[in-house]
Amino acid sequence: MSISKKLSHLIPKGQEVHLWKISLPLAPNPESSFYYSQILSNEEMKYGASCLTDRKREFLVSRCALRILLSDYFPFISPQEWRFAENDFGKPSVSGPIEIFPLQFNLSHSLDRAVIAFSSAQLLGIDIEQFKGKNSLQAIAAAHFSHLEYEIFEQAMSRSSLSDANFLFFEYWTLKEALIKAIGKGLSIPLDQFSMIIPSIQDQESGIEIKVKFENSLAPEAGFWKFSLIGSETHYRIAVAIRNDEDFPIQIKEVIFDNWGFNAIREKAS
Repeated sequence: MSISKKLSHLIPKGQEVHLWKISLPLAPNPESSFYYSQILSNEEMKYGASCLTDRKREFLVSRCALRILLSDYFPFISPQEWRFAENDFGKPSVSGPIEIFPLQFNLSHSLDRAVIAFSSAQLLGIDIEQFKGKNSLQAIAAAHFSHLEYEIFEQAMSRSSLSDANFLFFEYWTLKEALIKAIGKGLSIPLDQFSMIIPSIQDQESGIEIKVKFENSLAPEAGFWKFSLIGSETHYRIAVAIRNDEDFPIQIKEVIFDNWGFNAIREKAS
């Protein structure tokens, strides 16, 4: 089943971001392996086979989704024809059969959810994380948050409920991951060398934006960054980062994956 026969989308214009939220199957369908082999490259199939069960499912389904959605934007190219390359830090991009510039994409997945973002912005990154409490969150924050972020997180741990503190952790984490994915240099950029400044919900509603403050060592990465935090049901948090000097409207498009094909279920603007 081809999604391109059901949907037809124009490439996002200007600073617009198309964000596709994809529901992943929790268990494989007997037909899944055949479907994957018909769409994915040999290299993708080999990489998927090397992953653990959950990671394998997330990778195979999200890469199938990426290929199908690219063919939705470029319907004269079949999903099987797309070729990808990675930079020195592992960030993927389209290498053929056509040049899709200025369109960019970025994807992320976590358990039974995946997100893929498309935009014509200069740089684009996205991250999704399942919102859940872990005893190790404070240790992770101590190791990877900036001094400013960790101080605010500690205050939340002492003054707020555990769930509120965990929520703040995943806001910081998804924003930081989205930013380094947009830059495209992976963890060669130390997470503790920049601080995400997250206004209160009331301030955000008043138009005060999320900001990033880089340490001196990361000054070359500074620029006009824009961020958005998006709720995804109850247990997921999504962050988008783009490098541009204008606001960016996000169109959220939801898709359900039926183990071996796609069905569009709804779209909504945000």
